[in-house]
Amino acid sequence: MAERNVMPEYRATESPAEKPARAFPYWRTLKVHHSRDNTSLKPYQGFQPAPPAVPRVLLRGQWLSEAGFDADTLLDVEVSEGRIVLTAVVS
Repeated sequence: MAERNVMPEYRATESPAEKPARAFPYWRTLKVHHSRDNTSLKPYQGFQPAPPAVPRVLLRGQWLSEAGFDADTLLDVEVSEGRIVLTAVVS
């Protein structure tokens, strides 16, 4: 039986290879989820109805920095029916 809580042995030669840069443009498929915004609720004071569900999209991953969206980057958001375009603001 395998031992529990045993750290694997790493060797200096087993470094992860860098991923090749992706060619732009490329496509990603994301899903719009339901989210409940609880920021406006007061501490419990008897029955309170659940806040309404609102749609949300979470973008996370190294692919964002590869595409030029590092942390703290300001974004322009262009919204039209069935389409959202994010553009990094160049200051």
